[in-house]
Amino acid sequence: GTLCIHLDSTTLTDYLLPILKELLQDKNDSVKVHAVTCSVSVVKLIKEYSKIQELIIPALKQGTKTK
Repeated sequence: GTLCIHLDSTTLTDYLLPILKELLQDKNDSVKVHAVTCSVSVVKLIKEYSKIQELIIPALKQGTKTK
């Protein structure tokens, strides 16, 4: 979260969002919990709503489903 405020928009969308997407889909539930927490901080800094919609929203939905 804190590191993200120092990154430019391109780095956030092109590098960090794909990583966050993968973490949200991790098999380990504790990883998912941390990824959800981080994604809240990250999406506040993303100006391209389409990127959030494309990469984060589906992963959040999938990651928060109960088994």
